[in-house]
Amino acid sequence: MPKNDSIFNTVEEIGIVRVNGKKAVFIKTYGSEGLLDFLALHQKSTSNYQGNSVRELGNTNFLNANFDPLVQNFVANYSTVLENVFVFTENKETVQTIISNYKNGNTFGKNPVYGFASKNVGSSASILWISNANHVEQLVKDNFIEDIHVNLKDSKFNGYAFAGQMVANGDFFHINLSAQKMSTEKALKIIKPLFTVSLDAEPATNPQFITNHNTKKKEIIVQDVTNNLYLISNNGKILWKKQLKGPVQGKIHQVDLYKNGRLQLAFTTNSEFLILDRNGKEVKPFTISYEGGNLNPLAVFDYEGKKDYRFVITQGEKVFMYDRNAKIVKGFKYTRADSPILDAPKHLVVGNKDYLAFKLENGSLRLLNRVGDVRTKVSEKIDFSENEVYIHKNKFTLTDKEGTLYQIDSQGKITKTAFNLNQDHGFDATSNTLAHMNDNTLSIKGKTIELDLGVYTNPKIFYLNDKIYVSVTDIQNQQVYLFDSQAKPIPNFPIFGTSIIDLDDVDNDQKLELTVKNQDNSIVLYTIN
Repeated sequence: MPKNDSIFNTVEEIGIVRVNGKKAVFIKTYGSEGLLDFLALHQKSTSNYQGNSVRELGNTNFLNANFDPLVQNFVANYSTVLENVFVFTENKETVQTIISNYKNGNTFGKNPVYGFASKNVGSSASILWISNANHVEQLVKDNFIEDIHVNLKDSKFNGYAFAGQMVANGDFFHINLSAQKMSTEKALKIIKPLFTVSLDAEPATNPQFITNHNTKKKEIIVQDVTNNLYLISNNGKILWKKQLKGPVQGKIHQVDLYKNGRLQLAFTTNSEFLILDRNGKEVKPFTISYEGGNLNPLAVFDYEGKKDYRFVITQGEKVFMYDRNAKIVKGFKYTRADSPILDAPKHLVVGNKDYLAFKLENGSLRLLNRVGDVRTKVSEKIDFSENEVYIHKNKFTLTDKEGTLYQIDSQGKITKTAFNLNQDHGFDATSNTLAHMNDNTLSIKGKTIELDLGVYTNPKIFYLNDKIYVSVTDIQNQQVYLFDSQAKPIPNFPIFGTSIIDLDDVDNDQKLELTVKNQDNSIVLYTIN
């Protein structure tokens, strides 16, 4: 370091970390004014992320110039400050991931790897290296001799914590290396952001997991407000981006049109019905336009689970049902309703009978059979809430705008329960679980929990790894909550997020991942270890 450089005179520690394979440099200082002035002088722009100011820098080589050989070939494009620590990264997504981890309390000092590795090193050192098995090869390659790296490559060290320590003592340097098998019983349960992905504009849809038919793992599909649709890999890489003519309506469905295991994406925009292949190319002849637009979300029915799909598009009073060859299904009679259809119709099963449920603007609930004839007559008009129709306890279950729960059996008999919910209440149900959100009160299977005051999304029920989870998001305070079926909070929640979540086992390792909208035109993927 240059002896006459005063900018870094107050630096106490330097840390170099890898976040998803990307390098970041941490500088701890007891006097920040000089460095803050230097960064302000060289900033190109600033933005805010989760309450932290993020600087984009014009001078990007100063760390190499001042900290060589500790820091080499590092481009300091972005910077933020966490208490008395300056963080520098090469890309914006890395600094966002670091901020998210810090905000959620996922600092390295709380990581099980640090806990196990630090047991075998002294309390002070000139240089300290710590890594898990996934990154130890890179650590050794960057810092030690080639022979160690070559020998390490063929070794099996899954589940080990690695530590290296160098202590300077006069003209001597003492080096201590250790590898310790971690005890899984003692490992901490943590939730941490794996990555953030910046889009060209603000996300318009909630990020959704879909299956990569090649790897059998999950990826993320999301659209921004400029109608760009993105497919994002499970390591945060944007695989493709496609400009659409309008916003996606509702859920994107995956189908296997050719019954060969290759999956396509089916959905409607405001004025089109589209099916895209894995690479984002339109599958002909499924790009169909509808004059006047105003389409509801797409409904996809697969009655027998044999991939003989029925694609149902509704537009006002009109109903279009297509087969897997994009031909109108001639035997389906219900081609026009007597009132505009409110949402995507649903295929529901009670016993061994199929029902196609249509909610109409005039309050009618049509429960039809496969050919479009009335299967169960519902005589009463219902002032529908914005929530869907579900099957719960073998009954058609829904709510009205006054918060009354309607349950209708297969004979059309109606049972009402006055829940007295607000008009904008949220509601979700499965065959055995019912959840509703009213103001800041969440109810799951009759058990209630009072949350902080806020503006909450609809509850969403997930059934994964033989366990029920229920999520809601406070979009006002940007907090994601997750509960079990007994309304008990999952440890370490809430976490940061601004939308309804999707939850799944992305990489088939029996551990769950969660994706949600983030700040700054981005989405985030969390892992729940």
